[in-house]
Amino acid sequence: MKDLSRRIISKINKISRPVKIMHVCGSHEHTIMQHGIRSLLPEEVEVVAGPGCPVCCVPAREIDECVELARQGVTITTFGDMLRVPGSYGSLADAKAEGADVRIVYGVNNAVEIAKNLDREVVFMAAGFETTAPTTASAILSDPPENFSVLSCHRLIPPALKFLIESGEVNLDGLIEPGHVSTIIGTRPYIPFSRDYGIP
Repeated sequence: MKDLSRRIISKINKISRPVKIMHVCGSHEHTIMQHGIRSLLPEEVEVVAGPGCPVCCVPAREIDECVELARQGVTITTFGDMLRVPGSYGSLADAKAEGADVRIVYGVNNAVEIAKNLDREVVFMAAGFETTAPTTASAILSDPPENFSVLSCHRLIPPALKFLIESGEVNLDGLIEPGHVSTIIGTRPYIPFSRDYGIP
């Protein structure tokens, strides 16, 4: 493995023109940082982080909806990352500090269990990409309690990438696609990036 790594690095070091590659996964960024991969690359090769965080892609409008529901007495359940994300009129953490019932869960099934034990409306704020959407759908199809509902804040990776590319703000020479999302959607949705934009 070390020999292969050395050969790859040797080939990369022969690149003489600027190359910008974007990864689209928080796990990719973690691995790049953990192993110091950027320090191994020549200055001509730049690896940038793309829209790998679904929390960052949730618009203020959807946060506002959850904050408003919480202030009206609805129990809001969501991932811990969502608590401090600001909307137009504050965050879920602000609503919680004001006395609203906002709870952190590790997944939609936790939210369903909370609904089973409460006699008021429980809303799961479902943020995530293609990887979390199936579990949300499964919970909805599994006959949850009547007082349980979902505010879907799910996003799709291919349209997010298309938006970035078409914005003209990012000139890319390549993409490193997200492994977990690709396990769900396959590779076909990425073909237009190579075919239409010349980005492998």
